Amino acid sequence: MQPVLWWGMVLIKATSLLVSRAEPRYKPYKCPHCLKTYSSKSNLNTHVRDLHAAVPQVFVCPYCKKRYSSKNSLRYHITMYHREEKNRDQALQHAIATAQPLSPAPHPPQPQPQPPQHTLHHTQPHIQTYSDLDLSLLEDPRSGLLQEDAAAPH
Repeated sequence: MQPVLWWGMVLIKATSLLVSRAEPRYKPYKCPHCLKTYSSKSNLNTHVRDLHAAVPQVFVCPYCKKRYSSKNSLRYHITMYHREEKNRDQALQHAIATAQPLSPAPHPPQPQPQPPQHTLHHTQPHIQTYSDLDLSLLEDPRSGLLQEDAAAPH
């Protein structure tokens, strides 16, 4: 390959003639308000938004209340001057974001309702014959009184 002469420079490859967008002199995007030039359209849009907006945006530092015209400037300021506070706050935000509600403590299983059991055999001696029964303690179903109360004169 034959070397190429371009603006006084000797280039080995013809593809080197392509101008890199990173070169500072290549800035085809011009601001319509102040004629400042930019190498990318997104940089121009950021410039117009930050400096020429009808209602300028203001970004306030949550730590020291300094004011900035761009979010990037505020982000840089926080990174440089409030790194410890930012890390502490990020840890707190992460803890809040990942927090799970406490589940109620597991309740012990509730006993199933049992049909009422006759407890007479637990509290009284076992009645084996009809003669063991004290008839004076029986209730009269019509009056609600015990037999001995019904026999007593009123």
